[in-house]
Amino acid sequence: MWIDLEDRIKEDEQRDALLDSRFLTRGRTIALLVTARAIKLQAAATWAEFGEKTGGWKLGDITLDEELSVLHDVGSDNIVTKLSGTYDPGWWFPASDFTYTIDDSLSLRPAGSVPSMEARTSDDLDSNAVLYVASIVGILTNPFIGTWVYFGAEAVAESFVPEFRGVGGALARQWPSEILTPPIPGVFDEPSKFLLSWSDLMVDPEGVRTLGTFTPTERAPRVSILGDTDVSFREALGHKVVSYHGDFHDLRAPLKAQWSPAAPIDEQSESVPKERVVTGTRALFTSAGRKTISVSVSDADNLSAADEITVHVTVIPLEGSQQPF
Repeated sequence: MWIDLEDRIKEDEQRDALLDSRFLTRGRTIALLVTARAIKLQAAATWAEFGEKTGGWKLGDITLDEELSVLHDVGSDNIVTKLSGTYDPGWWFPASDFTYTIDDSLSLRPAGSVPSMEARTSDDLDSNAVLYVASIVGILTNPFIGTWVYFGAEAVAESFVPEFRGVGGALARQWPSEILTPPIPGVFDEPSKFLLSWSDLMVDPEGVRTLGTFTPTERAPRVSILGDTDVSFREALGHKVVSYHGDFHDLRAPLKAQWSPAAPIDEQSESVPKERVVTGTRALFTSAGRKTISVSVSDADNLSAADEITVHVTVIPLEGSQQPF
């Protein structure tokens, strides 16, 4: 498999490049290459989107440069992400330039692990604004910056809580441990998947490669609801809103999910059903008791799964002369 952002390279050229890398050897049945060009272009595209969201790469007292650097650390399995900018606390304090470096050292996890790759991360802030180092790092690690997406944009959007990290860390977190497939005429009559077991890793100026074996197997779709099952709120507040999310397995994007309470909706309903692509629902609890949250989901291959949980809701009453808030 070859991952690049444009179809400029013909299929036979891709195959030859993988063969020339000496990654396809006896006992190895699958190779995956993400080119350095693809890594950099996708990071740049994500950074441009972030600039649009923030009105020019502005985060509080920080103004970030319009370009970021993504490089391979020669002689290692490290990918280095560098962000530069200016910190201006205002008033009579001078503005200070800085460079924030995130160094991700990539390695494979034991066979069968999800994700199949991990990154040991170190970071460094180079700035003469010594008194404001903690403030600058705190702003730069804000989840609002988001993440770099390389595999399965829909799956990442549906399953991951935004968490900023270096490009190498994001790539490791998303490196595939399986491939879900639709029915393939002459191969699979039903939707199936390939389990990927990676045994070799190479990070070099050409990109990131892994080599290993694959095993075809059946899919067993399932979904689990994640969220609080014990909820309490003060009587004076009158309600509490809780978020619930789905953990999806063996379901191929794009997914469609319907979230709902078990009882019909009325004016006193303790839960508000939501239909979203997948992400989850926000339940509104207004009374004590046992409440039910359920979800049913279907995928691109018409496979489906469902789950249901019971939420125990407690209302904390006022005592004596206790004030409402």
